[in-house]
Amino acid sequence: MDALSRRESSDEERCARFILAHAILLSFPGVPAIYIQSILGSRNDYAGVEKLGYNRAINRKKYHNEEITRELNDEDTLRHAVYHQLSRLITLRCSHNEFHPDNDFTIDTVNSSVMRIQRNNADGNCLTGLFNVSENIQHINITDLHGRDLISEVDILGNEITLRPWQVMWIK
Repeated sequence: MDALSRRESSDEERCARFILAHAILLSFPGVPAIYIQSILGSRNDYAGVEKLGYNRAINRKKYHNEEITRELNDEDTLRHAVYHQLSRLITLRCSHNEFHPDNDFTIDTVNSSVMRIQRNNADGNCLTGLFNVSENIQHINITDLHGRDLISEVDILGNEITLRPWQVMWIK
């Protein structure tokens, strides 16, 4: 998780950047590999590297079940936010056949900060992913895009779409 953020990043920014990266991964064809430390929202274990003397210890921390359970149940923790948001993306991906590995896949950019991934199924249904990979609000014009953002559950009517920093939309 920490590789995607700066040390001074807030937990809100850290979570948004992390979820963005995983949403991109989940939008690609194939079966995504999600590491247990990722779904649990674990931070780098710098003390473990120092203590054990090897770099891979950074993501090999052993947690007590009680600690994980407590943080997953505490809505104010980064672990809770990451786990629930990432789990929701996985559930959405499993619920929409546009993500099937055999379906068409295209990728392009809307501008220098917004990436677009389109997934089309055999029935002609299309799912469009929009990914703001910047720390700035993006206002984009896509006139032929309309549907519902599966993540925010907001209807998208095309024309100007606003994406918050690090925001993802899966529009169907």
